Formats: sequence, structure tokens, C-alpha cells
Amino acid sequence: MPIHHVIKLFNAIESDAALRFELYNCFDQEEIVSYLNSRGYYFDGDDVDNAINFLHVQCQTLEDAQSLNIKADWLRFLISGT
Repeated sequence: MPIHHVIKLFNAIESDAALRFELYNCFDQEEIVSYLNSRGYYFDGDDVDNAINFLHVQCQTLEDAQSLNIKADWLRFLISGT
């Protein structure tokens, strides 16, 4: 289930400094996608949006929603390559 992969990545991004380091060292979107696939994260842009919507509904405070939006924007930027 690709949405599960996005949620798993959201959690890992927060706690796994080595993952963040490797993502920052990728040269382009293709390398990022390849790296994520090698780590077991299989998803596309639509899956990201669906996962964000799913997680957004679960936010109980404004701070939770703002934190989610920051991570979502970062992930969208990362996988879009722009």
C-alpha cells in the first residue's frame, strides 16, 4: 500500500538523521526516487497527497497541522525536483 510507505517515510524523516543525510546528498529527483525505492518506500505524487490528507484529518491541534504541512511541503519539494 503506497500510502503506508509515505506515512512510514514521514515518521522516518523525523527520527532518522542518516536517511535525511542520504536524501540531501542525492543529485536529482531520479536518484532520490531510486534511493527511496531501495529503502522500501514505493509511492508517487498522488500517494503523497492522499497520505497527507489522511494524516491531516488526524491532527488534533493547530501545531500538529502546521508541523505536518512543513514536512509535506519538504517532501513534495524533494520528490518534485523543483
